[in-house]
Amino acid sequence: MHRVLVMAVLTLLLAACQTTSNPRGTSADADGLTAESAVRVSSVQAERQWIQKHYPGAEVESQALLMGKVPMDLITIQLPSGEKVDVYFDISAFFGKW
Repeated sequence: MHRVLVMAVLTLLLAACQTTSNPRGTSADADGLTAESAVRVSSVQAERQWIQKHYPGAEVESQALLMGKVPMDLITIQLPSGEKVDVYFDISAFFGKW
């Protein structure tokens, strides 16, 4: 009986340690194709690195600051194919904190 109780407590503790998901996603699971799925980043350099990783060969065409509930960068990139893609980045981790 004692062993069952210990296992139950350990299970509850592990469940409490799990992270909750962010409705906008995280940098690991967000695609950045909409404001709702914005990629969370900690710097402008992190934005560029994310673009290079997910869109190799893409070139930044423009960048805009969007001020809403969460500050975001909207970066328009051009792929090697010529296609243009808008990518949203959640910059709340660093914007206005310098």
